[in-house]
Amino acid sequence: MRYDEFLGQVQHRAGLGSHAERATHATLETLAERLAGGEAHDLAAQLPPELARSLEAPDAGIGAKLTLNEFFELVSEREGVDLEDSTLHARVVIGVEARIDVRTNTRITALDGDSTLTSVRVTTGGVDAVLPCAALFSFIGADPATGWLSGCVALDEHGFVLTDRSLGEEHLAGRWEALGRRPLPFETSYPGLFAAGDVRAGSTKRVAAAVGEGSAAVRSVHEYLAFTH
Repeated sequence: MRYDEFLGQVQHRAGLGSHAERATHATLETLAERLAGGEAHDLAAQLPPELARSLEAPDAGIGAKLTLNEFFELVSEREGVDLEDSTLHARVVIGVEARIDVRTNTRITALDGDSTLTSVRVTTGGVDAVLPCAALFSFIGADPATGWLSGCVALDEHGFVLTDRSLGEEHLAGRWEALGRRPLPFETSYPGLFAAGDVRAGSTKRVAAAVGEGSAAVRSVHEYLAFTH
């Protein structure tokens, strides 16, 4: 679909005039933040160049954790309209891009296939459906299971563990003053306790990134042991 055809569809479905362009780019830029890097790139490759640029913004591909309401709120801020209008516009833009199908309040209940995935079974409002599917991205690290660490290390407002540069002065009193040093890379507010991967605030929620962080944290562990022995 050409750029003018895409905008024409948005204009028609949402009853918009020239504002359709702004609504489209606001939606795609916000969507780009929610997608992983590879996903954003793949989608951009299938869109007209004028739209693809919205998926190549500085914050694209970070895999931001957003609820649907938070997604629409960000679109509202970018578009400069109220939440009700931005929600309608975003749904229309996503609807025009037929390769995107947003399903709210939906659970994946089963995976089908042999050596490879062929379909997924989902349940929405008690209604089951089978969807052809060749790949599935599971964001199991999007919600940190850190309740057991509360009171031991500093956490952010979402429960992710704060480390090194994310730690403020309010987290570094007491034992840190006695140590006379700042936290090492990946070190938490508890000296000698390190965090890497999905559980760490600010990390990229991907397996490969978690493996890399774990490997990098080993150097900090060695430095810590050198301090204490």
